[in-house]
Amino acid sequence: MEWELFVNLLKKEVQAGESVEVVNGQLRIINGEDVSTYQKYQNILRKQVNGTGHEVVLQNVQSVSFARNAQSVTIVVETSFNQIKEATIFSFITKGE
Repeated sequence: MEWELFVNLLKKEVQAGESVEVVNGQLRIINGEDVSTYQKYQNILRKQVNGTGHEVVLQNVQSVSFARNAQSVTIVVETSFNQIKEATIFSFITKGE
């Protein structure tokens, strides 16, 4: 359930974003003057906006990887329970925009 909620939240943000990029293993979504960053922190995945805040969006995270493709973002999470979760989210912007 937590995974599905996270993917739905991320999907809305990616599709609303003006730019999506992967930098140093972190997902960055730019929308206007706001930059949302998703990153692993200890055993969670957190979201920060403009470098501040600490919104826990996913718990029990062993590892995470983000990949930016032409019109999509793929996220792969290995949980603390050795489960692999993967989702591909399609955006309305192309890579490099």
